[in-house]
Amino acid sequence: MEETSRPPSSFFQAEDANSQSNVSTTQLQNNPDENKQKPPRNYSKSEHGFLKQWWKNSVYKFKNQKLPAFRPVLNEKSSFFVFFLASLVFIPIGCVFIKFNRDMKEFSIDYTDCFQTDGTNCKDFVLDIDNQISGAICSCSVNFSLFNHMDNNVMMYYGLKNFYQNHRRYVKSRDDNQLRGEDVTNPSSDCIPYDKAFDPVTNSTLPVAPCGAIANSMFNDTFELECLVENGPSVFVPLLNTGIAWESDKGQKFKNPSGVGSLELRFQGTTKPPNWHKQIWELDTTNDDNNGLENEDLIIWMRTSAFPQFRKPHRRVDHSHESFKNGLPTGQYVLHVNYAYPVTQFKGKKSVILATIGVVGTFDLFMGVMYTIVGGFAFFISVFMIILHLKYSLSKKVMQENQDPNGLSSSTAHLSDRKNEEVFKKTDSTEGNE
Repeated sequence: MEETSRPPSSFFQAEDANSQSNVSTTQLQNNPDENKQKPPRNYSKSEHGFLKQWWKNSVYKFKNQKLPAFRPVLNEKSSFFVFFLASLVFIPIGCVFIKFNRDMKEFSIDYTDCFQTDGTNCKDFVLDIDNQISGAICSCSVNFSLFNHMDNNVMMYYGLKNFYQNHRRYVKSRDDNQLRGEDVTNPSSDCIPYDKAFDPVTNSTLPVAPCGAIANSMFNDTFELECLVENGPSVFVPLLNTGIAWESDKGQKFKNPSGVGSLELRFQGTTKPPNWHKQIWELDTTNDDNNGLENEDLIIWMRTSAFPQFRKPHRRVDHSHESFKNGLPTGQYVLHVNYAYPVTQFKGKKSVILATIGVVGTFDLFMGVMYTIVGGFAFFISVFMIILHLKYSLSKKVMQENQDPNGLSSSTAHLSDRKNEEVFKKTDSTEGNE
């Protein structure tokens, strides 16, 4: 009896594997969506909340640089519009600034070398040690002529040259809390070495109010302006010492200490800065609202300048006076100076500036000239861009006109025709030889 040969066990294993693969293939064909990679799980509101899901999506877009963004494509045409629009904005603004500045008037008087009636130079007088200790003041006068009538809103400024208020240690040497009237008897360490000084009245060392190098170097020259009238008595120009500081500074940054009693009692336990000849409560004894830390001369000086040559408002002309209701008339004037501020040590200069105030402030051509220059530069750049645009557009148009229907230029088509003629000639010569 013959034995029937039985396939090996590996045959059945292979067949089972093939059948399983056929089944899985059939299932994939019936469900093609299962072959795709499953997307990451989207967390629902119930699991993590709407805000957490929104935050995850936002962080994902940020890390993968998928946030919406404006990406302009700059070419000659678009650059022309940008620069031309800039020129249309800047040039008119510059012209307006220049026009308003030309309507303003300004007159400057340098009084650095001012002499007393006895011939003493005030610049040397204030350097004398005995005069500094006694607080003696040099009085001098400067005559000048005003040739142009100054309209309403005339301001008097004092100007300093070669005085660097922008030094880092100088700018830092102040106590803003003390200037706001908070704890005036405990000055900040930023004021060192002008945080304490010897007080001759109490014969002791007391905290300085206001402390710091800025307050210690406060400008203390004073002026009077006399108008000489022909065939009549001279008239002193009325000058106001209020309304010259920023309202935000006087209302928020500078305040006298709160309390009852006089201002002197509220500053009890403090003394004046070493270079001052008055106590803080003696800056303006005629007006309580302009005395102490709220004095506008002090407020203006404490706002430091960024440049070594600067001017600061000092007084404004009172136009309610009948003689000056229309401004300062032309004529002869005398500037009377109480000279107390030394400038020889830093080779400085001092001056008084009379100027009218307009819509854009005092006379200053810098902004108008800069706006005009920037606008003119942008205009020339826009012209250059439009020339480039026209040039390349014309070149592109010429190339398109010289192109044949097959997409080749005329020169390329001519070369290909010559090559075809040479091939035909060679073919004809070969057939003739045969």
